Amino acid sequence: MNYVITVGCFDLFHKGHYNLLSKMRQYGNKRFIGIHDDLSILINKKIHTSDKLDRRIQNVKQHLSVNDDIFIIRNANPTNDIKNIVENIVKNTKQRDNICFVRGNDFPNFPGREYLEQNNISIEFVNYTQNISSSILRKKYVQNVSIFPEKFTSKILEIHDLYIYYPIKSILEVICTFLPKFLTPNLITLLSLVCFIPIKYYILNGSYVNASFIFLLHDLLDRTDGAMANVFLKQKRNHNSQIGSYLDAICDKIFAILSYLCIFFNVGNIHIWKCIFQIKCLIHVYSFFLRTIQFVNKTKSIKSVSYGKLATFCENLSFFTIMLFSKYQTLPLYFISLIFSVISLDLSVQSIKYKLRFN
Repeated sequence: MNYVITVGCFDLFHKGHYNLLSKMRQYGNKRFIGIHDDLSILINKKIHTSDKLDRRIQNVKQHLSVNDDIFIIRNANPTNDIKNIVENIVKNTKQRDNICFVRGNDFPNFPGREYLEQNNISIEFVNYTQNISSSILRKKYVQNVSIFPEKFTSKILEIHDLYIYYPIKSILEVICTFLPKFLTPNLITLLSLVCFIPIKYYILNGSYVNASFIFLLHDLLDRTDGAMANVFLKQKRNHNSQIGSYLDAICDKIFAILSYLCIFFNVGNIHIWKCIFQIKCLIHVYSFFLRTIQFVNKTKSIKSVSYGKLATFCENLSFFTIMLFSKYQTLPLYFISLIFSVISLDLSVQSIKYKLRFN
């Protein structure tokens, strides 16, 4: 096994960061990513990061495999942290020629270079991605737009990933291995979109409870297509993941827009949500065209990220609770549905902000 190391801030994760992580694969099959904490960045650059440490870790993790590791750098100079990683590798493998350090060629005299050269650790410089940097992004006002504090967003992302997304994903992958062969990921995606037909029927007939459970079924199918795609990958069955990812995202947006419009015009007593509905429809339309442009241009960061996954989940839960509120008119359902709607709105904005960094 070959080992490759890099360090950085990874603030406002963008395509330059993505390119660096991708190119590291050329030099090793196990990556060690060092991420500076907030204080060390403040000392080095005299700035406060736009993304706090938890979010920067989350952004990097989404582009790593289970074999890779992240380590936190709590000193202004990362030399000792690099040294610890190198020595642990040498201790376990009894060799140094299988270790490589990679970084962008915009900063050749980086901290830690002297140690690496003294210990005969290979250093590789990759081309710096032009016209994009965290400094440029910090000057764009849209990158600082959010509803909830950073700590709150990071916490609910962590809870969703650890206790909802990955456990359900694991169960669905097992179930998908027993499903009929004709059920492809794309077919399941289209079935999730078709869920709107019974939803509209039930809403028009005032059967809000029935509609609420179809929204949950849609969320389950939306998770199942991704699980089935992973099964196809493991079984080496034919499936174009780029097309599948694009179709999944577009169908989600079409379903959401149709659902918002249907509820907006056919359900009474939802005045408080109408403003949110209008904003979310505009966000989905914008995201539809943004995702289409990225797909046509073959933008690499086209896969869904945690912000988008949790935004879709909260959106489906908001639909579910809005339907129940329309039936039972209770105060707890009113507040729960409102909370899910606002969280979904905030995470949708975060998801778009993330995708804009890859244009």
